[in-house]
Formats: sequence, structure tokens, C-alpha cells
Amino acid sequence: MKVSMGFGIIWAILSLIQILLILANFRAMSWPAHGPYIVLAFSTLCYGLASLLFAIMVRLTCDWVPAISDASAYLSSSSFLQNVDSALRPAVVLYLLHQRGGVLQAVHNNAITLLSTQLWKRILDWVLVVLCFVMYTASMGLLANSPAIFRDGFTTYFASLSAYQASVNLGYAGIAFSLFLCIDIFVSLVFQGIQAKGRDDLVRN
Repeated sequence: MKVSMGFGIIWAILSLIQILLILANFRAMSWPAHGPYIVLAFSTLCYGLASLLFAIMVRLTCDWVPAISDASAYLSSSSFLQNVDSALRPAVVLYLLHQRGGVLQAVHNNAITLLSTQLWKRILDWVLVVLCFVMYTASMGLLANSPAIFRDGFTTYFASLSAYQASVNLGYAGIAFSLFLCIDIFVSLVFQGIQAKGRDDLVRN
């Protein structure tokens, strides 16, 4: 547990360094290029705070503090911030692909239509990002709330068990959408590379 706390602090420090590097390189970028890096800075901030809150939660647990609810609150906040990072970090890659596709299309005077520049593809990308975040957050919220519901006597043991199982299923759904998101990014990278290379070869010939 102490090792986990140490790694939480290390990830928080590394996240802070990454944010400082992003901010330091802002001046070297054109204004339209700032969008993905602003999202990346926010995502990194969420991950750094999540790691720090996790380290605090582990510290409270190690000290056997009676206020267990405080540790639970830290864990819930850490999980929520980590869900934000899990959804936004792949979104940064997709955002960069969208911008890169627009630049390539402009360079070739709109003679090519890249996959990443098509409206349906952009809608699909952002829908996957939102669904991934919603599933993870719903799973976390249901799991965090089910003990309180059971303790307050609003449900039976079996209903509480059903709520726990539902949170697990939502977590699996979040993992599935994350997998779809990874496949989407991979396909986008491959298609954009093939389309751009094919156009360059056509121009040279």
C-alpha cells in the first residue's frame, strides 16, 4: 500500500511536469493548433489530481483513520477524475487526426477526402468518447452509492447485490467502448497514412 501511495505521488509529479511542458510550448504553436493540447493539459491535470487523491486515500487507509467515509470520498473523486482522463486522452489523438486531416486536405487543394475529415467519422469519434466516459462514470457512481442505499434501508440485500452487478456490467461496457475507441484510433491512423501516401505518390508520378 505504501508503494501504491508512492507511485500515486510520482504520477502526480510527472503529470505536473507534462502540463508545464505543454504550457511552455504553447507559443511555438499556431492558434488553431492549441485545441488538442488544451484538452491534453486538462486531461493530464485530471490524471495528476486523481493520482494525488489516490495517494491520500491510501495514506488514510494505512493510518487506520476512523473516518472511512473520507477515504471513500477521496477514492470516488479519484475514480471520477481518472474516468475523465480515460475518455479525454484518446480524444486528443482523434482531435489531432481531425486537424491533420484538414491540413492535408487543404495542402492538396481538397483533391482528396480523408476519412478523418468526414462528418460521420467525426460524429462517431466523439460519440465513442462520450459513451466511454458515461459508462465508466455510471459504473463508479452506482458502485459508490449502493452501500449507502443498503445502509439506509431503502433496499434489500439482493437489490444491493443487483446494483453491484449492474455497476460491474457498466464497467465491462466502459472497457468495451474503450476497446472500440482504440480500434477507431488505429483504423483512423492507418487509413489517413495510406490515403496521404497514395496522394503523394500520385502527385510525384
